[in-house]
Amino acid sequence: MDSRLTGCTLSRLPNELLELICEQCDLGTFCALRLTCSNINTKTFRLFSKTHFSTVRTDLSKESLEKLQHISIREELNSQAQTLLITPTRGSYGKGLLWSRHENGYLEETQLSAQPLKDILCHRLTTCRSFSIYGNSDDGDELECLSPTDVTSLILSVIAQTGLRIRSFIVDLNHKHSSGAVYGSGSLCEKRLLPSAFFQHPGFREAWAHLEALHLHQDLDEQSMSWTKTLMRLATNLRSISLKVNPSEGEAGHEILNFGIMHRIGGLREISLRSFDANDSCLLAFLKNSCDTLETLSLWAIRIPRPGGTKSLFTHLGTNFPRLKTISILAMFETLGTADDPITSWIIYQNLPQKLQSSMPSRRQPELENRRKGVIGAHYTGEHAPKVLQCMAESAERWLPPHSTDS
Repeated sequence: MDSRLTGCTLSRLPNELLELICEQCDLGTFCALRLTCSNINTKTFRLFSKTHFSTVRTDLSKESLEKLQHISIREELNSQAQTLLITPTRGSYGKGLLWSRHENGYLEETQLSAQPLKDILCHRLTTCRSFSIYGNSDDGDELECLSPTDVTSLILSVIAQTGLRIRSFIVDLNHKHSSGAVYGSGSLCEKRLLPSAFFQHPGFREAWAHLEALHLHQDLDEQSMSWTKTLMRLATNLRSISLKVNPSEGEAGHEILNFGIMHRIGGLREISLRSFDANDSCLLAFLKNSCDTLETLSLWAIRIPRPGGTKSLFTHLGTNFPRLKTISILAMFETLGTADDPITSWIIYQNLPQKLQSSMPSRRQPELENRRKGVIGAHYTGEHAPKVLQCMAESAERWLPPHSTDS
C-alpha cells in the first residue's frame, strides 16, 4: 500500500483515535508513521514527546550537556521530562570537562562544570525531579573523568545548592540493560563519598525531605553503610525503598534492618530487598513499620538463618498486611547446621501449583519461577496476594544440593 495514502487516511482520524493506534506501536514504527505525513507528525507530537521524552539521558560530558541544553529550550519537550537518566558512554562520565577534587579524593561541592546542569534543571526542565544513576563498580582509580560515586556526589551537591524538591533517587550498579548486558555489580567508593558534614547542609535536608523513592541497587557493605543510613533517615516522606547488600557482608543486612526498626522508617508503599541475610523476626519487624500501607513487596535472594523461618514469614505477611497486592518472591534460603559448619538450603515450593489451582481462580494464577530443582519463586498482582503467600507457606520445603548431603 502507498504510504502516502495510508498517511492521508490516518490523518483524517480524530486525535484520540490516532493516539490510541500509536500507543500500540513500538518506537521504530511510531517514528516511521510520523514521517508519512506532516499532519500526522503534528497530531502525534504531544504523545510522542510525552512517551519518549519523559526520561532524558546524559553522561555529563560536554557534548551530552549541550544536547540536553538543546532539548531543554524547546517548550514542547521540556515540560515532558520527568527523569534524568545518567549512564556512562563507553564506561565514562563527564568527558571534556574539568572536575575539581578535594585532597581526600571526593569532588568539591561547587563545580563550575556543573553550572549548565543546574541552570537546565532550575529554569528549563522544571518537572524533572527524579534521578537515576546507572554505572559500573567504582574502584576509585578514575581521576580525569567521573566515577559512579562522583556522579552520585555531584547530583547530591546540585540538590543541596538548588533546593530541588526531588521525587526519586536511584543508584544502580547492578543494572541489566534491555539487551541483557550488565552495566556493573559492585559498591560505591568510600573515599569518594561526600563527607558526613555535607548532610548538615540545610538546603539538602529540606530538599531531601520531599524524596518519595530511594533505590540503592549496589553491593551495600560496611564502607557505605553510614552514608546509606543517613540518606534513609533524612528522607522523612519516603514511600518506596529498594536495597541490595553485598552477600559476603553477612551483618550488613541485619544492620540496615535494625536501623530501619530503630528509626521507625515506615509508612512505605513499596519495599524491595535483595541479597539479605536476615533473621525472619528482624525482617518482619522492619516490614511491620509499614503493615498498614505496604502494597508491593519484593524479596529476592533472602537467606534466613533458621529452619522454618520462611514459613513463619509468609504466614505473617499473608495475615497482617491488608493492603499488600503485589508480591515478587524469588530464591529464598535457610541456614542449617551450626555456626561453625553452616549449610545453606534452597526453599522450593513443590506442591504450590496444585495448591494454587484448588484455592484461586484459574485466570488469576501467579507467575511461577521454575528451575530443575522445582518452583523457587512466584510473582503476583491482585486481590489474592494473601492467599498466594499462604499457599507458599504451606508448600515451602528445604532442598539441599546433592553434594551438601554427602558425608
